Amino acid sequence: MGMFSEGGVTYSAGIDLHASNNPFVELLKMVGSGKRVLEVGPGSGHVTKQLTLQGCTVTCVEKDKTMAEMAKSFCDQMIVGDIESDTIRRQFPTERFDVVTFGDVLEHLRDPVEVLTRVKPLIAPTGYLVASIPNVAHRSLRLSLLFGEFDYGDMGLLDRTHLRFFTIRTIEKMMDESGFQIVDMVRIRDASLMDTILRRTASWGKRALLEVVKVFFRGLIRGEALTYQFVIKAIPIPTVCPR
Repeated sequence: MGMFSEGGVTYSAGIDLHASNNPFVELLKMVGSGKRVLEVGPGSGHVTKQLTLQGCTVTCVEKDKTMAEMAKSFCDQMIVGDIESDTIRRQFPTERFDVVTFGDVLEHLRDPVEVLTRVKPLIAPTGYLVASIPNVAHRSLRLSLLFGEFDYGDMGLLDRTHLRFFTIRTIEKMMDESGFQIVDMVRIRDASLMDTILRRTASWGKRALLEVVKVFFRGLIRGEALTYQFVIKAIPIPTVCPR
């Protein structure tokens, strides 16, 4: 999407704050203004820049050195490294943040539950987490699977750097296991039926059959299948110490 980079690849683009159905805009709204923000995976810093304009104090963690160099002018502190490493986590022995953001990052992690669990103590008592997460149950992927297609690309739902895939149920499960409660959610919708890769690679026969199947899919696959990404706000669940 643009808030995360991997191997020099970034999705970043300018942010139109008046745009509707936009994950960048919804994430920025959930963060708010004047907050102490830990932004994980800022990419080249388009969201970082806007957070600073909103009066936020931003600390970034970015593992791609090229992207970190591009984004560092927009934040108060840039830490170059992997959020999954112990070295990075030890950078914050006493600091607490009002908001921690994961803009299209969790799907790139080997163990997102572990990362979220270890990030939780960095959040201030009244703070929260904001994350944007792609929906693998979007109907374009359901239709692709019907044709036996699951081809990775440079971006999108099947970005080749994705290590994890999420539906609304697995997002809720991940948050619960990490000790967070989702308190707000925005669905970024996309009514497309055909994955762009399938559109390019399908044979003429497959495309003809696809047109027939699309008629049925358009009416049958709705609900969460129209959601391309989820943008969530989650608060830490207090740990109850045994007496």
